[in-house]
Amino acid sequence: TRFACLVRSRALSFERNGHFFFTLMPALDLVNHEPKDPTARLELLYQEDSSPTSLSSVKLIANRDLYRGDEITFSYGPISNAKLLSIYGFALDENEDDAVYLYPEDLSEFYKQEQKSTFTRLVASVEARRQLRNDPSDNKALDIITKHSGLPEQALANLRAHFLNTEDRVNIQSRGGDSGVPSTQLPVTARNERLALQALRDICEYKLEYQTASIEDDLYFLNMRRSQDDIRHHIVRTRLGEKLIWKHTINLTEEALSLLGGLSLR
Repeated sequence: TRFACLVRSRALSFERNGHFFFTLMPALDLVNHEPKDPTARLELLYQEDSSPTSLSSVKLIANRDLYRGDEITFSYGPISNAKLLSIYGFALDENEDDAVYLYPEDLSEFYKQEQKSTFTRLVASVEARRQLRNDPSDNKALDIITKHSGLPEQALANLRAHFLNTEDRVNIQSRGGDSGVPSTQLPVTARNERLALQALRDICEYKLEYQTASIEDDLYFLNMRRSQDDIRHHIVRTRLGEKLIWKHTINLTEEALSLLGGLSLR
């Protein structure tokens, strides 16, 4: 609802004993996000008991001398543009914490035409998939991919498991693994690795092609728009950042496939 969005965009979030909480702090909600060089930082003080809601006070401490006219900023934390946009209504031009998410549903949806897919049990309802797309949540993701990430390890492990054949299982067993529950965190055979990489590339290409505009279209839009405060600017900026990360991952898979060549991983 509109009221919930207003509260969430102004609330201070904190974690205590594995639980996340939100609280409204007058005046503190006016401080802007600055991830690179904030002029201040937050210090949360708790009561002596271990209760997760035992927050007693919050201090805003300057990182350096501040003078009249200086803006007070602090970092909201490592937050992707998708989360910044959905919670606070803005996105950053150069967000080093920008990320995309690979969910189990991305893999199962890709293989949903296969009758005996190992991911059948992961297929979610249309409504569940819609909620996942609208609520970028890292605790539901197989992998969180940034523009500095390597290949997504958990997705690759799942894809390797999907393409296992008898030879692959024997290979794992010879390495000391359990053929009943094979470990696929590492490459298994050249054939298996090639199939897993090709599938990962195809999934990322689908995520990229699913977008309504190209990278070039988004760059043109951002260069032509005069007002960076326009909400459309923030939406396109977020969308472009995600596309560039998917493109980065596609390039990594292509490089890995090229290096794999005729190598044997036995």
